[in-house]
Amino acid sequence: MPSHRIRHGAANLRRRLEAFPAAHGGNIAMMTALLIIPLVLVVGLGVDYARLVKARVAMQEAVDGATLMGAGAITSKSDGEIVAAVKAYAAKAYGVDFGSLTVSDVAIDRSNRKVTTTATLSMATNFGGLVGLSSLSASSTSVAVAPNRPYTNVYLLLDNSASMGLAATTAGQTTMKTYASCVFACHTAEGGPFKIGGVTYTNTFDVATALGVTLRRDVMNSAAKKVIAMIDQVDPNHERIKVGVYYFNQDVTKAQDLTYDTSKATAALSGTYSQLGVDGTYFDTSLKTMKSIVGVAGDGSTASSPTKLVLMVTDGIQSYRSWVLSGSSTWPKVVPNKPNNCTPIRANGATVGVLYTEYLPINGDWGYDATVGSTMPSSWGTLDAGVSSSITRRDYLPYALTDCASSGYFMSANSTTEIETGLTSLFDKWIEHLRLAK
Repeated sequence: MPSHRIRHGAANLRRRLEAFPAAHGGNIAMMTALLIIPLVLVVGLGVDYARLVKARVAMQEAVDGATLMGAGAITSKSDGEIVAAVKAYAAKAYGVDFGSLTVSDVAIDRSNRKVTTTATLSMATNFGGLVGLSSLSASSTSVAVAPNRPYTNVYLLLDNSASMGLAATTAGQTTMKTYASCVFACHTAEGGPFKIGGVTYTNTFDVATALGVTLRRDVMNSAAKKVIAMIDQVDPNHERIKVGVYYFNQDVTKAQDLTYDTSKATAALSGTYSQLGVDGTYFDTSLKTMKSIVGVAGDGSTASSPTKLVLMVTDGIQSYRSWVLSGSSTWPKVVPNKPNNCTPIRANGATVGVLYTEYLPINGDWGYDATVGSTMPSSWGTLDAGVSSSITRRDYLPYALTDCASSGYFMSANSTTEIETGLTSLFDKWIEHLRLAK
């Protein structure tokens, strides 16, 4: 091949090679295509990681809250109940809609009042699967120690006036009407003797016992025993909560003064003083006496400065037997308790809980119709705003007793179950208040 053709071909090849780097458009497109994949992966993994951080924060908050709740229940619930409650709380409190939270362990150390919760989090990725990361995980551990309960005095103030001998159910009232011809205002040995099944009884209380009729007094004492059982759970070492049992009618009687020994308080609920008392309820006298017994409440930091809770169970009527029997001149005296009778106890820092054992209407009974079933007398005082002046004394009882109780500490109960659960609910509310306050 001639040399000039070789020289020409070499020059042409050189020009083409020199021109290749100058083709910028093609190179940029190629390089961008090569770089976009790792850039997308980096951004995608960043999104996945941000979601994991959010889920991990939600997990920690849920586990911390659940552990605190578990520690707060360490003196009132069994291990199994605490474990179940912690898991349920954490699941409900987990505040994001992605990822899966699992409580893997709940360790309960009762001697040190400590609960330790371990949880794991698993979250599917949106982009990590492109590089083999189909999910991300995290773990969390939370420890909480239950605070010592404040020192507390609990006063069970129980109405054992004769009106608490009213049958606790409508069926029981019907039975008493059938066999004793009386339901209301017949709480002493009158109208007898009563002969049932060949046995003679001299008073309606014995008739009720013979017929298996449950009285409001019986339900009240049963509810009080359940509160004492709760104290055993909350204060198992019997070193923080004292309880006393006090019955009232015309005045207050100490069945059991304040004690750490709950067995004594339980026994008092079945003792002599638990029997129905005289046929009268004087709230003005009884609550004045109770103010002196309770005294001034403290902050609970020491045994000498306890917080104080008064749990009163009553039908709420200020009454005396002769007021019913004497005629229309004394019927206006049979009225709901006046709230200002309770004010001095609350003013001394004590919390007053009131469980109202509802009057079941017994229309047609002359004593009821003339007093509790009649309208509120003007002599009682000012009614709550918005309440009609034609309201009956029975129907006004919830208003009067709500005004007697500390805010949020009034409950009304009708059935046997409601009375028992009502009193324990008031006590449980108080315990929760103490936990939050500390």
